[in-house]
Amino acid sequence: MDYTTVIKLDVSGKGTTPKIVAKQLDSKSRYVHIFLTADGKPLSLPAEATARLRAIKPDGACVLNDCVIAEDHIVVELTEQLLASVGLVRADIGLYAGSALLSTAPFLIQVLHATVDDDTIESSYEYSALTNALLTVDDVKASSQAATEAAALANTAASDCMSAATAAANAADTCETATDNCTAATTAATSAASACEAVTTAANTAAIDCTSAATAAANAVDACEAATDNWTATTAAAASAISACETAATAANTAASNATTQAELAQNKASLAETKAAQAESQAEAAQTASAQCTTSAQRAEAAADACATFVDQEIGEVVDQAIGTKVDTKVEEAIAGIVGSPNGVAGLDSDGKITPMPTASDVGAAAASHTHTVAMADVTGTATITQGGTGATTASQALTNLGAAPVSHTHEIGDVSGTLPVTQGGTGATTKEDALINLGAAAASHTHTVAMTDVTGTATITQGGTGATTASQALTNLGAAPMSHTHEIGDVSGTVPVTQGGTGATTAEDALTNLGAAATDHKHSTSDITSGTLPLSRGGTGATSASLARYMLGLGNTTGPVPINNGGTGSSTASKALTNLGAAPASHTHTMADIVDATSTASYSLRSSSSATWEGLTLGDNVSGSADALADGQVAFLNGTVSFSASASSITLAQLPEDLCPASIVTALATGEETILAQVQIALDGTVSCNWVYDLSANGRKTSGTVSNLHFTMIYPI
Repeated sequence: MDYTTVIKLDVSGKGTTPKIVAKQLDSKSRYVHIFLTADGKPLSLPAEATARLRAIKPDGACVLNDCVIAEDHIVVELTEQLLASVGLVRADIGLYAGSALLSTAPFLIQVLHATVDDDTIESSYEYSALTNALLTVDDVKASSQAATEAAALANTAASDCMSAATAAANAADTCETATDNCTAATTAATSAASACEAVTTAANTAAIDCTSAATAAANAVDACEAATDNWTATTAAAASAISACETAATAANTAASNATTQAELAQNKASLAETKAAQAESQAEAAQTASAQCTTSAQRAEAAADACATFVDQEIGEVVDQAIGTKVDTKVEEAIAGIVGSPNGVAGLDSDGKITPMPTASDVGAAAASHTHTVAMADVTGTATITQGGTGATTASQALTNLGAAPVSHTHEIGDVSGTLPVTQGGTGATTKEDALINLGAAAASHTHTVAMTDVTGTATITQGGTGATTASQALTNLGAAPMSHTHEIGDVSGTVPVTQGGTGATTAEDALTNLGAAATDHKHSTSDITSGTLPLSRGGTGATSASLARYMLGLGNTTGPVPINNGGTGSSTASKALTNLGAAPASHTHTMADIVDATSTASYSLRSSSSATWEGLTLGDNVSGSADALADGQVAFLNGTVSFSASASSITLAQLPEDLCPASIVTALATGEETILAQVQIALDGTVSCNWVYDLSANGRKTSGTVSNLHFTMIYPI
């Protein structure tokens, strides 16, 4: 249910002014399609341009609304608020592109009064363009805040990832170092076991030495276990394990050497070996008791006791191999298993030699094989070709040409249409008027009906185009209408009656006078407005049209030449002689000191000329630069100064007079500064010279900030 009006506007301002007629209170139904021209030629609308309707309603309220740019024309909605005030709306279109503005010729909207006010809409300012801009600013602010927060989170995540990567690298280095250390320890222990194998047959003979070796081996087990437990923590722990293993190997080598030397005594010392073995077992039990507070130490002591208890049946190499090799392998396997497949850990291999678990794309900071990208239009450069799904153009007209298309709104010559347009497609399905009427079931534009009144019965209802009544009064009631001749109470009238309808088009007396081109009852005229007639004496005139007659009318007699003083004249025809006759001075003149007196007499000031009087420099106020001097001559003082200072909303102290130069009463005077500066300077009773205010004539207002430069003041006052 839309009604569209099409107009043309020229940006040159030439041509007639289009006028659109609309009904008050219409809403979301009236649109204007505006085609722009430049000196009569179609104007191409830039893609980046923004169009806005700028209008002033009859009641003075302004409208600034966004419009829609539809390829080669602009669509303007006549909003309910735009049509709220009855009368003539003056409008134009502004095209905005960055800081550039191009305005069209104006057009008019005649708003007719609504027949029935569904809901009275109060006319007010409408700024949808400003509202949309503020919403856009809010969206930009929200997006900026979200982007800032996302950037902060991304930075934090990146920092965490870097820390995790560093920790993983350090852990890998530590793991490799510990593994190397444990391997070295295992090798040393194996060497120790090999050396001990040579003296297996002499184990009973070398019981004492073997017991020492067993103790050393147990110590090696303890040291290696401690190193194994702490290998992931620090490199120093692994180094300690290596040192302990080296000590154990050295002790084992020493034991082997001693065992070889005493091999011949092995049989004789078998019983002693058993005794030492028992002692070793006792020592292991003592070590287990001492390590009761630590579970790990207890396990190590128990392992050492078991190793010594089975010493006779097992070789030293097997003990060392099982104690060190098994423990180290287990700890290494447990440590590696703990980091295989874990975050910031290492990957393992499955039975097929493949990495497991296989890292995902997100684990390595990559995108999935199938993914999409979101790109802001602001980030896209160049022109998308037709093969890329674009138009290969940067303007709407060129895009249509490249695509072989026509604008949404276009016309065809009648010659472009072939065949006959059927009724189902909005045509007539005929090539002659007669056939068209038959197909449409219509009658010719000019035709008649003959119906005898006697054939009409009943009363035609309103839905049948009648009134549903048989009397005029009832018909008016049924139709909700009033008689042609009727009156209204003033309260029934809404809105403002325009001048064209016998009103004033205003709601105030001042606006009504302006609209009617009238003046108030009580008003004045400039003398230049009086162009005819003679102003009588009773109205302040002379009642005459000539100088001689005016003299006569004013009672000056019928004289010629200069008007004498006793008749209100000057008695002279020259200015200098007139001043002399009147005892007056020219507008520009000077005085000597002796001429300065008060309103009473010269004696009241006891003026005297003092050749010994000298100027005295004054102390300036804080943050005031320049100079100020004062001079006393009798009971009259002179103050002269030129200063600069920072303007303020409050009074500023410029200088301080000595006690003998303080005024008899408060003195104020105007002072001038550079360019357009005017100020008021005051001397208080205590001699304080201050600036009460500074006025900037160029800005037409008080100056309360900035610098006041070279403010000059000269004052003469009684003391």
